Amino acid sequence: MKKQRRWLMLPLLAAVAATSHAQLIFDPLTVHPANVAREGQFLLVLEDSWQNGCQGQIETTVSADRIEVVANSEQSGSQVCTTAFVPFIDLINPRDEFAGEFAAEVTVEYIFVAPDGTREERDEATISFGTGVNPIAEVESGSWVTDALQSSGLFVDQQEGLFSANLADYANGTGTWFFGAAAVEGDVVIAELSQFGTVQCVTDPCDRAAAIDSGQLLAVLEGQNSLLVKYRSILEDPSLERGALRYTRLDLSRAQGLGGAPDLTGRWIIGVGPDTGAAVAEPISSSFGVFDVVVIDDGPATSLSSTSFGAFDINRLDDSNIPDFVIVCQDARPVDGDLACSSTDLTLGGPDCIAEFPFGAAGLTRIEGFASCGSAQGQFVMERR
Repeated sequence: MKKQRRWLMLPLLAAVAATSHAQLIFDPLTVHPANVAREGQFLLVLEDSWQNGCQGQIETTVSADRIEVVANSEQSGSQVCTTAFVPFIDLINPRDEFAGEFAAEVTVEYIFVAPDGTREERDEATISFGTGVNPIAEVESGSWVTDALQSSGLFVDQQEGLFSANLADYANGTGTWFFGAAAVEGDVVIAELSQFGTVQCVTDPCDRAAAIDSGQLLAVLEGQNSLLVKYRSILEDPSLERGALRYTRLDLSRAQGLGGAPDLTGRWIIGVGPDTGAAVAEPISSSFGVFDVVVIDDGPATSLSSTSFGAFDINRLDDSNIPDFVIVCQDARPVDGDLACSSTDLTLGGPDCIAEFPFGAAGLTRIEGFASCGSAQGQFVMERR
């Protein structure tokens, strides 16, 4: 006999790709924050792929009412290029390109120029200045790393709306520190950096060297464990400053056998509720429970293709070893440009729902994702106990 459940029915990620990925559709051009203040900072995130190994360059043209971003990979007939697609990410600050006042609405257009010179309009957005309020995005404080900078580490501290970053860079054989701090505007940080180098002492005592104004850090806080950063005028290799770098936080207490999936093991309060920022046809009633989450299938040892977690209601009276629902984490980048998790087989007594969240949203103590229940939209929340 099938046990009575209290949660929403959420199909497997693979079975509902067409529906669930409606909220994770990969847009190559996005504006951050979602609501831009008239005098506030904002950044454009451009994420796409060059069509061959010769790659290309990003060109930005900004006027009062229009921003055009062109990924130009047009090539001369003499160039010989590999055929592999090369992903790229860039952070663009339009205020650097335009010192005047923007119009009330600005059209942003992204154009990709293929190696043969063909122009393709790939994305478009509209910025309406001064509308809406942005909640402050949060990332986990701690040590952050990126594969692109093997000889460096980024140490991040966020206290509500204030963000600070320390970059320790050893690329030139000696340690150099860069420090910057700024207010968070929605999910955007733009911080001026101060440089601290090695002090050469001739006699004791040795005076501390004064900080040197040096470059800038642009950042988009993508999730509690995902940070997009672009450095300007600080790295010795100029090629590393042509685009943005995606950082992940070092997790020093992960459960074993998880591969690249987020660590969801432990006891959580899990539920769905209304999304106050979404326009919905009907409200989603809040409903929560307490669950023990364990790894039930970590897939092949070298694969991110599928890692499954079972969630067991701690108040359930029967001794069945069947989880109340399953959270499946898998590599969905070919579909939506991210690594995503989806909940499955939940019932709440209401309409069937779909809920998912990207790996980057999995914080140490809290996870927020998207829930779709019939015609209504809401939030999927996990809070560690």
